[in-house]
Amino acid sequence: MMPTFPATYSTLCPTALSSIIVEKYQLRNVGCKFLVRGVGDTYLVESSDGRFILRIYRSSHRSLPQIKEEVKLLHALQQAGVSVSYPVADILGDTIQTLVAIEGERHAVLFSYAPGHVVRSLDDHPNVVR
Repeated sequence: MMPTFPATYSTLCPTALSSIIVEKYQLRNVGCKFLVRGVGDTYLVESSDGRFILRIYRSSHRSLPQIKEEVKLLHALQQAGVSVSYPVADILGDTIQTLVAIEGERHAVLFSYAPGHVVRSLDDHPNVVR
């Protein structure tokens, strides 16, 4: 049998991520869809319990301490009444999941879904703070 070929970056399977979300968050009827690759991978999670965004971080772009600080900042903004997408805790109270991918550990955070629309140009929205 051939050994697994090493990878520096992989795209995680939405079906497998759905299973983890069901297990960790106890959400019902979960579907997960890959949306975009950037600093990390972003997935849309739809369930009977609502919509969420799942962010899978790349270790080459965000370390665990950096992710923890991002989570802390978003919680602080949420508690201050700022309208932000915020990290959702799992059934054990954890907001950061560790996944073992082919290239090594990657971290995942499930965020609340922030409804809205795409802004193509800030010129079309004069009330937006620049």
